[in-house]
Amino acid sequence: MVYFLYGVLVLVLFILQTALIPSNLFNNTIPDLLLIIVTFLAINRGKTAGGILGFITGLLQDWFSGGLFGINAISKTIIGYLFGFLKKNIYPKNISVPPLVVAIATIFNQLLIIIFSDYLLSKVSIEAMIKSVVIPLLIYNSILSIIINLIINKIDNYLARRNSSR
Repeated sequence: MVYFLYGVLVLVLFILQTALIPSNLFNNTIPDLLLIIVTFLAINRGKTAGGILGFITGLLQDWFSGGLFGINAISKTIIGYLFGFLKKNIYPKNISVPPLVVAIATIFNQLLIIIFSDYLLSKVSIEAMIKSVVIPLLIYNSILSIIINLIINKIDNYLARRNSSR
């Protein structure tokens, strides 16, 4: 049941991210909802679940994006594993923690993408990338992380109640 509910959530967030959220809403930036779910699942379920979900969502994102294939799978796997490894040191139930954690995950994810892709070889400077992509994405993801964290908490509470009633 856990995998089914998180699978449905991933699918809904993927559809929102790729089809329903307009790119011109916030500085031509589309939020990375899949990164948010990977980060929260890693914090709640650990490094193995975070790494696996990171790989799956990254492949899904790579498949439907026009960019360098595999870059999202690599970066999201690393992010999922890293934040899952830090699971015991992060308390996601505090309202201020999710935006902060997602902001850090967004920065790491974007740095990994910059390192693994050809952005460093292009004529766009790293400073311009940070101003035009990383900062708007960081703000967008951090704000949306509050809503997604509430949804994940509802799912986890439902699963806990379901398991305790057995």
